[in-house]
Amino acid sequence: MKTREDYLWEEVKNLALTKLCCESPGFYHIFQMAFSDFQKDVSVGTDGEKFFYKPEFFLNLYMEKGIQGINRFFLHTLFHLLYKQISENLKKPPLWYLACDMVVEYTIDGLNKEELTGRMSKTAREFCNQIWKQGEGLCAEEVQERLEEKDLSSKEIDFWKQCFEQDNPILWKNVKDVKIDKLIECALSFDIGGDEEIGEGFGKRGMQAGRQNEWYELQEERKRNYYKFLRQFTVEREELQLDMEMFDYIPYLYGLSHYKNMPLIEPLEYTEAKKLEEFVIAIDTSASCKRKTVQRFLQETYAILGQQENFFKKLRVHIIQCDCYVQEDVEITCEKEWKEYLKHIKIQGGGGTDFRPVFQYVNELIGDKKLKNLKALLYFTDGDGIYPREKPGYESVFLITKEPPKEANVPEWARFFYMDERQ
Repeated sequence: MKTREDYLWEEVKNLALTKLCCESPGFYHIFQMAFSDFQKDVSVGTDGEKFFYKPEFFLNLYMEKGIQGINRFFLHTLFHLLYKQISENLKKPPLWYLACDMVVEYTIDGLNKEELTGRMSKTAREFCNQIWKQGEGLCAEEVQERLEEKDLSSKEIDFWKQCFEQDNPILWKNVKDVKIDKLIECALSFDIGGDEEIGEGFGKRGMQAGRQNEWYELQEERKRNYYKFLRQFTVEREELQLDMEMFDYIPYLYGLSHYKNMPLIEPLEYTEAKKLEEFVIAIDTSASCKRKTVQRFLQETYAILGQQENFFKKLRVHIIQCDCYVQEDVEITCEKEWKEYLKHIKIQGGGGTDFRPVFQYVNELIGDKKLKNLKALLYFTDGDGIYPREKPGYESVFLITKEPPKEANVPEWARFFYMDERQ
């Protein structure tokens, strides 16, 4: 018979897994593959096959650290499996188990998903900094060696165990390599929660400085190209600001020096400015588009458009999310709203890809005079969807991450601008 604690645990577990699925669908998928069976026990953790839980333990953890604490425990257990640390060998020294816990905790912090998993304590982070050098990737055996060099007392080992330990290693049993290899292969085959560095090697962030420098150079070049691209859609009109190019300093300074701070000529207050004023950003939120890629695209677009020289003080930008239906339309009218939108953005969709609803919706906005001077519609997508047959009456460009497939039946009028998927 289920107790009240059992029912509460089920609710907490479902809340945690839902958040994990939303924030990091890749890890959610692998966790479900690894632990399809949850079993009540006096100890918590895994034997490599089942996930053992004690309702009272997880309810206390939830009260102390919230959903972040539960998901951190889930990922902690999962990484023990992915790192092939789980084996039935109770003769291993205490420093081995401490090293295993430190490696997985260090890895979880390295994911930079604080909203999902929280962070280690300041004390634990400082101790990790004594073990890991900047950008260094270490396995449990290497961490154990460095711990042995510190010649820790039994009390110190017990203290650090409390800082890093989550699950109970007494549950560990030998796990078939076939299962773990399948999980690792799955982890490496796709972008886990949008974190590309995980796919390149668990726990080895910052290992390739030379390539990183080259990547930054490519990034800067691509950003310059994107900036030039966006400048095509600017409009020119007068804006109230100092026009220093037309200002003649000679009579101005003469007046200041001879007539007691009275300039003879005021600078012109109006200048011709070419800026973006009104346009639409459409985002393909189908299942084939990665959420992290979408977020980076919006952040980079804001970084360019947020510069004062690119926007008039009054602007109107519609950000439309669409898979095969228009899921959301948010109107941005100032920089503050841009920032708020980026902070709280939620990607909605996950279905098939149909570009036509966005164009139909924008046509309705124009017909209702909600858009009066639309300069361009920028559609961020992977290019695989159903295109409108007829060319719209305004400039439209598909910002694609890869070449559209032949079966997409791309119309002749469609214009494309290539954007690197990894941005």
